Amino acid sequence: MAGMAHGQARPSATVLFASEGGSIIGAGGERRPVQQGMTLTSGDTIDTGGATVQLRMVDGAMIALRPQTTLRLDAYHVAGEGVEERGYMRLIKGGLRTVSGFIGKANPDNYRMETPVGLIGIRGTEYTAVLRDGLTVNVTSGRIALCNDSGCNDVARGMSAFAASRTSQPTISRLVSTAVPAGSGQSGTATTAGVANAPVADASVPPARLAANEVQGYLQALAAPASEEAGPAAPAPADGGGVLTAPPPGRFTPPPGMAAPVPVVEPEPAVPAPAPAPAPAPGPGGTAPAPTPAPGGAAPAPLPVPPPRPGTPPSAPFVESPLPSSAGTVMAVSSDRDGSTQVVSATGQRTFDGTALTEVRERAGSGKKLLKDGAAVQTHSDGRIAWGRWTDGKHDVKGSEDDDDEGGKGRARALHYFTFAGTPSLPVLKNFQSFASTATTITSRQGQVLVTGAENAASGSLRVTFPGPIGGFATFNLTVPVPDQTYTLTGTAAQTGSFGFAGGALITSTGAGCAATCTGALGNGVAVRGMVGDTGSARAGLLYGFRNNLGVVSGAIVFKP
Repeated sequence: MAGMAHGQARPSATVLFASEGGSIIGAGGERRPVQQGMTLTSGDTIDTGGATVQLRMVDGAMIALRPQTTLRLDAYHVAGEGVEERGYMRLIKGGLRTVSGFIGKANPDNYRMETPVGLIGIRGTEYTAVLRDGLTVNVTSGRIALCNDSGCNDVARGMSAFAASRTSQPTISRLVSTAVPAGSGQSGTATTAGVANAPVADASVPPARLAANEVQGYLQALAAPASEEAGPAAPAPADGGGVLTAPPPGRFTPPPGMAAPVPVVEPEPAVPAPAPAPAPAPGPGGTAPAPTPAPGGAAPAPLPVPPPRPGTPPSAPFVESPLPSSAGTVMAVSSDRDGSTQVVSATGQRTFDGTALTEVRERAGSGKKLLKDGAAVQTHSDGRIAWGRWTDGKHDVKGSEDDDDEGGKGRARALHYFTFAGTPSLPVLKNFQSFASTATTITSRQGQVLVTGAENAASGSLRVTFPGPIGGFATFNLTVPVPDQTYTLTGTAAQTGSFGFAGGALITSTGAGCAATCTGALGNGVAVRGMVGDTGSARAGLLYGFRNNLGVVSGAIVFKP
């Protein structure tokens, strides 16, 4: 029971990692610093403050909490004598990423995440939930049910949903998994037409609405007394963030009159056939750039680029460690609302909210905003490099001469970025291997996001040969999976500036995505742009952008030696 002493209460979670600044608030109001190895029980509230906290739940679930996040474990325990399994939590503010455990697998009613905007139920899931001017959820595997006063919505793998308030209908963006059937052999025209006619859940079928008496019934259900171990409400965090006093409902069942979530048939992911190993592709000038001798001698011959490691991406490829707000350069690829795509290089004062990049100004506290107004749906940092993805947002940076966006200003529909902590040094003669990536997006020629892939699915290897400030090159081998097919990019990119590189690529696909050829979308045939960064040149980031039958495929991949 929540009122038990800590030593007698059933365990709910163990702290795997915690940076300094977080605290645990017990059911009785006592506060103690959060530390690695601590055991949490039902009724505990985690207030991360400026810290990052990772939890392993008693059922094997994993939860990563962002800074400035408050999460309460209302009732989280496995089944025991006379006690049913429960996975009841409440996200009060901030954001988290979680992979569900066995609680809720057999009976989804045994799991729920309550938020001020609505209720999240699972169907075997990995998802993120962020409270920022509403609730944004992103599902990378499995599916969730998002319920509030407007009704219940099924959000499947590769889908994102945003609800501004408890009474507002969520806006859902979903991938079009039938856009490019593997091995279909359809022409680009036929495939594009298929997308235009494919059912999209954004706003075509609004969720069931509730009558006035049904809304009241639903609110009463949300305010129902806590079951078993929920205990009294936790005290408010020290920073003044509000704590909901109503525990989650006892069963994940819509109130009378509310439509249950409509199931969406989710296709099984295709297993791509191995792609051939093509020769390096021509660079921006039409021929592969030859290494230019460095001052004082010839540039070393490029080493073979190791192929991407097979298998699924690791479940925990990095430990979150936010970058401080400071001066620096943010590299981004932006697919804009007008259908254009370009690389943005914004140098100025970077502002972070936890691991999330929120804006870049020309100067600290003043000057033009170079990047702003993005809705962060993926935010990560390992202390050396930060990367992520925005939906929407604005950029106001003069592009390079070969960018597609001649005006240099844009309103982003999908923006992928990376930025470094430290300053690199020359020479750079290293092999790099990817360890994380943003979820690939495919944006139509009309500026609409058609497909969103899985986070950390894109991968690859990189060999950087920068003997000096000019004349170097980088060879790459990338794998970019999207629903129903996988793209492969190989090539050689020329050194740009002291630490950057850009070049074309030979692009192939296991499906029909390149039936009408795939070409670089970052200006003059360029398909990849990247940079080496951080102290000791310990990290690298790469942006890719290329056209397929549907539009532009883009994303970001980060590397380490």
